Amino acid sequence: MPGQKLMTRAYSDMVKSLDKLFSGAERNKPRFVIALDDAQPLSIRGPEGYRPSTILCRAISVYSGADRADNHSVWVVFSSTALKMAHFAASQGYYDPARISAEGRLIYPPYCQLGWDHRADPLEGTVATKVAQARHIIGYGRAQWKSLQELYNVQDIMGVAISKLSGTSEDKNLSLVVLSQRICLNITLGHPEAVEFVESGVASHLRVCIAITDDRNWSFTTYPSEPFLSCAAASLLHAEGNLDSFLKALEVKILSGMVDVGRSGELASRLLWLLAKDLYVRRTPLQSLVLPAVDGQEWNSELADCQMISVLNYFCFVFGDDFWDRAGKKARKAFKNAFVNFSHWVSMDENIWVSKNRDDQLETNEWTLRHWHRTSAVQCCHNQPLVDKMIPVYFNDCRGESDLSRVSQIFVSDRAQRWSSENELDKITRHHDSIRCDSSRPWVAILADLGLSESEVKVKFSHNPAGGPCLRIYVAAISIKTFPFLCRSQQLPSTLQNIIIHERIPPNGRQHTQILQEQARYGNSSTKRHMKWESWKETSYGSQATGRKRQAVDSSDARMKKKKSLMTRRHS
Repeated sequence: MPGQKLMTRAYSDMVKSLDKLFSGAERNKPRFVIALDDAQPLSIRGPEGYRPSTILCRAISVYSGADRADNHSVWVVFSSTALKMAHFAASQGYYDPARISAEGRLIYPPYCQLGWDHRADPLEGTVATKVAQARHIIGYGRAQWKSLQELYNVQDIMGVAISKLSGTSEDKNLSLVVLSQRICLNITLGHPEAVEFVESGVASHLRVCIAITDDRNWSFTTYPSEPFLSCAAASLLHAEGNLDSFLKALEVKILSGMVDVGRSGELASRLLWLLAKDLYVRRTPLQSLVLPAVDGQEWNSELADCQMISVLNYFCFVFGDDFWDRAGKKARKAFKNAFVNFSHWVSMDENIWVSKNRDDQLETNEWTLRHWHRTSAVQCCHNQPLVDKMIPVYFNDCRGESDLSRVSQIFVSDRAQRWSSENELDKITRHHDSIRCDSSRPWVAILADLGLSESEVKVKFSHNPAGGPCLRIYVAAISIKTFPFLCRSQQLPSTLQNIIIHERIPPNGRQHTQILQEQARYGNSSTKRHMKWESWKETSYGSQATGRKRQAVDSSDARMKKKKSLMTRRHS
């Protein structure tokens, strides 16, 4: 390679000039880092036929293989938000760089394990009543927000978060970006638009890549829990005219199969409870996303979407002003000091309680308190018995020695079928072996029959010595009569109803491609579409064929009748 000696000499001169930096026994830590940001354009072939990445990687290979007594820790970091960054390969047609065994082979394995919550406060470092303060919320998630604290105020950093999350204004998937960050949208990877959405999400909308396979064929991405970014997403969602348009866009993506609605109405339920809190916070127009602190300290100000709101007021907003009159005085008194504060949803892959013998199993009170500190609500795994969701509750009173003794839960069980499950409400308990919430505080059990057509709300308050005081709520149907707050959005009621309808579409209502796929999945379930091979006749294809046959018979009969009529006229 021309200039190889020059390159090696220049490297040696650099090491000598930085002798103090490279001295010392520790050789494994980086001493000198060359960082190349937004490096993905380096893989684009230039007019001369070379890729800049080829030349640069050759240079790195030359000085890395140079003979020297010391193994200096010089790192070159290629950083980028574009997943194409992981596709660097050794050049073909030119002689191979040293340390590369075969041309065309992918080099520089991508590193995406950058961690999370580096700047978060420890659990005991913040009082539970102050978790909505900007200084606390800004520590969760990526370290970028906390690093800007010394240079900018809260409003400015929130503006940066909104700008980075929204990306370009022309992005057709902005609605999915905003909703994904807060309600855990499940993107169907087999959909034609899924790859583009995921890659653009990582490149332009703060989606996080958590793993890439060695062959670079698969990347795993998500929006991890990040309450500060959730506040930015809430701001975009509730900007003028956005809520209804974003919900319409979500419906389109659900109908196309790009977004999976889950089971038992879980997606509709996540939207319902979170948007109820959003709209409660915005029942009067917000002057700012940041609420000024009483003491005037900027970083003690609270973020509007993370603030504590009374359970009494929240349920009145959701179920109607007369809710607590129906619940009774004892229920109102029991929840007088109860609050919720959730700003986004997180999903679980295991049951709430797995095994006491596990070293990493948290006690349920600490599990609840940690979600309170993070302002997150929980979507339980599909195998979780009895309940589907948990919303943390905090009692702001003097009872109990610590915050751990002041937490409780709202447990929600979702249903999407056409028949009532009201009898299941009394079976919900938080002492089940898969839950084991041992708090003595009052708690709430909600059974939501979202698939029914007749509206109904029933409430009762009971005190079981084994389970503690419990407010049990049964709600049926998605309607303004059941949930009065739905009148605040024209689109929200129909979107929730259509999600439920889409979830239970029978086989003859699905797309032909889905029907054909399920014919090849015999045994996947005990339903007709996976077990009854004759069912193809009941699908739209079979129906169309039968319909064409009937139409032909009807036409033939009509022609015969017409012919007989003409013959009769002639004879007469």
